Amino acid sequence: MTSRLMTGDGRPEPKFVEKSYREALNLTISVAGYLAQSYSAAAERPFTAEQQIVYARESTRMTCCLMQVVSWLMIQKGVIAGEITPEEASTPKYRLGNRDVCLLQAGRDLRLMPDEFCDYLKKAQRLYRQVERLEHMLYEQQNEGQNPVHEMFDRLHRPD
Repeated sequence: MTSRLMTGDGRPEPKFVEKSYREALNLTISVAGYLAQSYSAAAERPFTAEQQIVYARESTRMTCCLMQVVSWLMIQKGVIAGEITPEEASTPKYRLGNRDVCLLQAGRDLRLMPDEFCDYLKKAQRLYRQVERLEHMLYEQQNEGQNPVHEMFDRLHRPD
């Protein structure tokens, strides 16, 4: 699986990044439309105070999650285009952030929200996890050292 997601030089596979980027943008646009629609609908059928709190908290979580993903993917597109080095992209400034906010499991009060709202939140979190796995493959696995079998093959094929 790793070979499909990364090029031989350890950079993210351009097709995968572009596909993920489009998916993230499409989801962001859908969420923005849904939130605007649900905000308008709330004027006709107002939320209770408890629903307003849950809506505000979870919609903020959802948009935070999506913005983290879109930002990270934009950085990877920059790496692919040569606008930023892989080393610079691996610094904390450009890494996927706010994991504790984005992936916090909502409490039982999420049942107060419409099903469509909950579906969008799940999709945003699923996309965040997908990008988090790619980031791990790009940056963490590189730091964990090379496979000993690969090291042995490298030594066997190395000219003396």
